[in-house]
Amino acid sequence: MFSRIVTVVAFAIAVLTSAGRAETQLPTQKQFTVTARIVAGCGVVGSNQTSGVHFGTLDFGVHPATATGPVNATAQSNGSVVQIQCSPGTSLGVTVDGGLHPGAGGQRNLQVMSGSALIPYQLYSDAAHAQPIPVGQTVYQTVSGTVSLPVYGALTLPGAGTAPSGTYTDTVQVTLSY
Repeated sequence: MFSRIVTVVAFAIAVLTSAGRAETQLPTQKQFTVTARIVAGCGVVGSNQTSGVHFGTLDFGVHPATATGPVNATAQSNGSVVQIQCSPGTSLGVTVDGGLHPGAGGQRNLQVMSGSALIPYQLYSDAAHAQPIPVGQTVYQTVSGTVSLPVYGALTLPGAGTAPSGTYTDTVQVTLSY
């Protein structure tokens, strides 16, 4: 009888020991995949914003109500022209709308803050004013690296007191697509 008990106990110990090992055996090596996806894109140099980026100010200055003739200005953001950096070979599209006070035929206008008087102005992509920036039309260029987006403005002061005194403003929306 004693040998039967020893045999049963030994058998039970062997079963429990092997069962415990089977449940606790884990693989010693496993793999997992690591990935990254790089997509073509652009960003405004010096800004980590993806929307609501301020492209600067185009300031035509202060002039007496009797002044006449052309006035030119260059848009600047923090003292320099806006720069866009794109991944190599990116097709960058730039669209500029007609502003808050558009006129007939794609005319942009400054409007006096205290009334409805308008002064028309034009935007250009070059200092010589040979390349107008069209209203609402996307202009594309292929970019690899950093590109400047200069904006030049021109207006003609009406003079003879025809424009009431005050601050004239407009806001144009610039849309970048790539």
